[in-house]
Amino acid sequence: METTISVSIIEELRFAMINMAEQKGSLSDPEVVAISQQLDEWLVLAQQVALH
Repeated sequence: METTISVSIIEELRFAMINMAEQKGSLSDPEVVAISQQLDEWLVLAQQVALH
């Protein structure tokens, strides 16, 4: 179940980041960067879980 939740959150964040970047017209917009950082944290967590 943890894996399913992680994948779901990762997909939602990825979608949100793409949409925000399209709205803002920039990958360096602070809101896009904030979502990207959250996404990075979830990706690292998912990788750690996968390795253990």
